[in-house]
Amino acid sequence: GVISFTKDPPSLGGSFLDKKLNYVIYGNTYEELQGKVGKMMDSASDYSLLIVLTVVFYYFKLVPAWFFVLVTARLGLQVALVFLLIFINRKVEPKTTFLGKAAVASIMVLYAVEGIRLIFNVGRMPLFAVLEWTVAGIVAVSMVDKVIAFARELPKA
Repeated sequence: GVISFTKDPPSLGGSFLDKKLNYVIYGNTYEELQGKVGKMMDSASDYSLLIVLTVVFYYFKLVPAWFFVLVTARLGLQVALVFLLIFINRKVEPKTTFLGKAAVASIMVLYAVEGIRLIFNVGRMPLFAVLEWTVAGIVAVSMVDKVIAFARELPKA
């Protein structure tokens, strides 16, 4: 902030006036707002990385077409549900689920394994297919979990 009436610890950031205005306008403390923004940025960076890697891995034929469709559908579902929730509730609180984190982590592990396979020029082995199908199962179940989690965020009629 430009104006500072108190000496805040550097780790908090923002001026006294910034914090008070934020509290009056949004009803959040500065630290709560930082936490919300951090969660949204973390999710956005994860999903951005996944979509870029998914497109690149599909382009270079490191993952099959059905896997590409599944992952892009999962990411598309996430975006559609967020926009729907914003439209209905006029806000969205970033909430994570265990299966959502498991899906993102398992996709990243699969992509790391596929990268290692490429580096060492290892052909398609049954183990890689088992890993792909396992990750696909986690992603599919996480899609159902995501719909349920968003349904819980809808206002009660």
